[in-house]
Amino acid sequence: MLFVHCPSCAFDDTKVIDSRMSEEGSAIRRRRNCSQCGYRFTTYERLEEQPLFVLKRGGSKQPFDRAKLMSGIQAAVKGRPVDDLAIMEMAERIEDKLRRQSICTHLQNACRQLRQSREVVPTQSVQLGCW
Repeated sequence: MLFVHCPSCAFDDTKVIDSRMSEEGSAIRRRRNCSQCGYRFTTYERLEEQPLFVLKRGGSKQPFDRAKLMSGIQAAVKGRPVDDLAIMEMAERIEDKLRRQSICTHLQNACRQLRQSREVVPTQSVQLGCW
């Protein structure tokens, strides 16, 4: 059995006083009390996400970067009436689909960008060169 140690005295017997959902349901916030010194503190329990990697043309792997994905989408819809919220939602949907795998190629990523941008701006298929 694992124990949460008190940050004040390092005693390993702490009691949970209160548990609540936080961060829109993605974490559990727990208020704890140390049985030895009485110190109260908060811990958070979160789901550990698997790292996502992009396989580049040269065979190297690099961690997925949502900012790069968003800049690619912004470049694809440049000059079109697409707001930042729509771009952010597209990036989230693409990342969610990619996370179902643990690794994807740069080409798979580009094609997903295209499909998402095509839903918003139908003429974008030529700009990314993937259909």
